[in-house]
Amino acid sequence: MGQHSSVSASRLLGLDGFEVLAAEVAAGEWQLVVQTTAELVGCAGCGVRAEAHGRRTARVRDLPAGGRPVVLLWRKRIWRCGEPTCGVGTWTERAAAIRPRAVLTERARAEACRRVGRDAHAVAAVARDLGVGWQTVMRAVRDHGGPLVDDPQRLAGVAALGLDETSFLKATRVAQTTWVTGLVDLQRGRLLDLVADRTRAAVDGWLGARSPEWLAAATTVALDPWRGYASALVAPLAHATVVVDHYHAVRLANIVVDQVRAGCSRPPSGIEAAPRPAVPLGRQRRGGRAVTPYPDGQGVGGRAPCLPHHRRLLQRAHRGRQPAHREGQARRPRLPQLRQLPPTAAIALRRHLARLTGPPDCEAALHVSWKARSD
Repeated sequence: MGQHSSVSASRLLGLDGFEVLAAEVAAGEWQLVVQTTAELVGCAGCGVRAEAHGRRTARVRDLPAGGRPVVLLWRKRIWRCGEPTCGVGTWTERAAAIRPRAVLTERARAEACRRVGRDAHAVAAVARDLGVGWQTVMRAVRDHGGPLVDDPQRLAGVAALGLDETSFLKATRVAQTTWVTGLVDLQRGRLLDLVADRTRAAVDGWLGARSPEWLAAATTVALDPWRGYASALVAPLAHATVVVDHYHAVRLANIVVDQVRAGCSRPPSGIEAAPRPAVPLGRQRRGGRAVTPYPDGQGVGGRAPCLPHHRRLLQRAHRGRQPAHREGQARRPRLPQLRQLPPTAAIALRRHLARLTGPPDCEAALHVSWKARSD
């Protein structure tokens, strides 16, 4: 099906300086034959009125319409200067909406940048929707996103700063894992910048490029509990309140919870534990061997009398760490990480658990329970 030129079709196209000559659906795509509306053009060299010298067709993809991809068949005019003494000769018309030798219109390139940058769509998905290659969309993201990234107002108004490491490229046989440090605005929930590597020098360099007014406005910093990040904040953000991010706080608290559960499942000193009943063959097997559980399902991850009867007090973290030899970092020293909560926080959490989950004297209750089983 198809249609001829109409004013309504040109208005629906919405491309300034262009009009639609014909439209048809071919292979599931809209194919629109368009041309510019300019009819009077002067020579750029001498100013004499140019003469028509022919046309050539350029295929350019535009934004989808009606759920279908759109291909513009631009009938580009070729102009010729009629002045014999002018050295310009012939030239092909140009338009601001479509760059020379472009595959996408400028508005399609801007939309591709918006989807990748703001909506976090994959570059490959945007390229598939527009019917172009990955490199074409990525060039549009660089061209339209570069000025947005370089705008100094993009980093203004940050009161809560967040820092954390991210694995950017996984390790291969010939290269190590590439890490980056992400800096985010916690109040607005947006990414501010990515800094290569996860070192103190990387964070120092980024903070050193900020103005004193910007640093003074940042009053809270949430970070990964690595000493290098904390050391980088000593000079530029000494006035800010430093806190551990939610993920690592929950992870470290879970370690204390596991320690309390393990302590409650062990018999007090001087009491011999009762023998563990073996599970009949065929009921429970793990790795080809019968499983012998702790009495009453106790043990690390089990249920102890002094703890509440639900699966978890805190949700267990699921992010694991790959061994150094799997990451290709066997020869690289591991970064020091905070492996446990500070003593004050750990003691307070243990007391809180004992007060909420057990009788007033948890040790006495355990002593009686284990003595009854041993008798």
